[in-house]
Amino acid sequence: MRVLFDTCVIVDYLLNRKDFSKEAEKVIMPVVNKTIYGFITVKSLMDIHYVVKKYLHNENDTRDVIGILLDSFVLVDSTAQDAIKALSSEIKDYEDALMTETAENIGVDYVVTRNIKDFKKTNVQIITPTKLASIIS
Repeated sequence: MRVLFDTCVIVDYLLNRKDFSKEAEKVIMPVVNKTIYGFITVKSLMDIHYVVKKYLHNENDTRDVIGILLDSFVLVDSTAQDAIKALSSEIKDYEDALMTETAENIGVDYVVTRNIKDFKKTNVQIITPTKLASIIS
C-alpha cells in the first residue's frame, strides 16, 4: 500500500497533539515498520521542520526528527507539471491541489489527512487516519 501523508498527520504524531496523536500513530508506525510505503512531499517536510523547530526551539533536535522521518518515509518532489495542473484544479486551496496532483503523479493508493473536506474534487482517494488505520488492520 502506498500512502501520501499530509503534513497535519505527521505533526499530530510528532507533537503529540491531544485529540489526534493516537490515530496518527496507528498509521505512522506501519510506515516505520515497513508494512506500508509512506510518502511525504518536500513541501511537507519543510513545513514539518518549521513547526517542529518552533516547538523544540532547537535546530539540532529538529534535524534529528527530520532525519528519522527521512529514514522511514519516501521523500517526493512535486513536478512543474503538478504545479501547473494544480492551478486549474477544482480544489480551492492551492497547496491541497498541488498535493493531490503530486499524489496522482506518483501513483499512491491514498492521501491521508484530517482535512478531507478540502479535497472533495480529486481523482485521488482521500482518507482520514482513522479510516486508514481500519484498512491497515
